Amino acid sequence: MPDEIIDELRAIRNEMRRLSENQMMTSRAISGLRDDLELMIRAEIGGLFAHLETRLEHRIDQVVRKIAE
Repeated sequence: MPDEIIDELRAIRNEMRRLSENQMMTSRAISGLRDDLELMIRAEIGGLFAHLETRLEHRIDQVVRKIAE
């Protein structure tokens, strides 16, 4: 009976170790995804602002030309 208990405790410790390793790997993966997501969002927002700036410049040019005529 004591050998069975010791074997069960070893199995539980091994499982806890594997769970801890999996948690660490998952945390690293999530951290990497967060960095990638932040970069993608910044790029998207930057692109949207650049497009808006271009549209505004074109519109201002149109208005200035009309006023100049």
